Amino acid sequence: MRSACAETAERELEALRTELAEQVAARDEVQLRLEEEIAQRDRVIAEGERTEAKLRDSEMALRQLFDQNLDSMMILDLETGRYTDVNDEYTRNSGYSREQIVGKRSREHRAFEKPEENVRLVDQLKRFGVVRNMEATFRRKDGRTYSGLISALNLKLRGHWCCITITRDIGALKETERQLIASREAALEGSRAKSEFLSSMSHEIRTPMNAVLGMADMLAESDLTGEQRRYLDIMRSNGATLLDLINDILDLARVESGQLRFEEVDFDIRELIDQVTETMGMRAHEKHLELAAHVASDVRTT
Repeated sequence: MRSACAETAERELEALRTELAEQVAARDEVQLRLEEEIAQRDRVIAEGERTEAKLRDSEMALRQLFDQNLDSMMILDLETGRYTDVNDEYTRNSGYSREQIVGKRSREHRAFEKPEENVRLVDQLKRFGVVRNMEATFRRKDGRTYSGLISALNLKLRGHWCCITITRDIGALKETERQLIASREAALEGSRAKSEFLSSMSHEIRTPMNAVLGMADMLAESDLTGEQRRYLDIMRSNGATLLDLINDILDLARVESGQLRFEEVDFDIRELIDQVTETMGMRAHEKHLELAAHVASDVRTT
């Protein structure tokens, strides 16, 4: 009877040991899963913190780009009709502080000098969703105006449809343009005055020159010695050259006025060279020099 009781006790003890071992194994498994879940949670938290840090860095970089942009920028919430942000360049150029603009409705802030230009911008945005380099006149806080090129587009920011405008001040460029136009007009006026002077001067010279040549022609019909006739021919030749020069001056005036017409005229090259030689020969003779010209036999003279 004792033996049976001992065996029963041993079986119960073994059963208890087995159950205890299973409970220990189950506890170890639960603890392992818990440790894995804790490790997974820590990884998720760490990843979230890294993502949040990246987002902060990204937002900070975008903010720096926004504030340090050399063009004026404004963000208008289209759902509320209020400005949500402006960059530093806008505050510097317009004279308004960020606090004076952010939260205001677009109709409360007069950015355009001419209302019709604002209407044109809104109309193009509605039609195309984007506007590129529209020239307009803008008003500063102190009432002064400036010319600018404005670009705009509609996009979603943080779940809201917004309009972003970028304006470049071209006042200096417009002033340079005005100065260039004024300089061009002054140059054209000077050119016109010069052309008128050249034309008037040429006509004034032509009249007495024709008289001189007329008298030379009359003198040529009189009795002259050979040397006198040679001198007279030189005078008549140079007078004709001077008339040609006057005609060239008139042609220059026609060139500047856009009225010059080209003509194709035959000429005798031997005769031209002889005229030049006779003209320059007198000066050469004064310096005890002899001026001679030779035209090769194979050169076409006309």
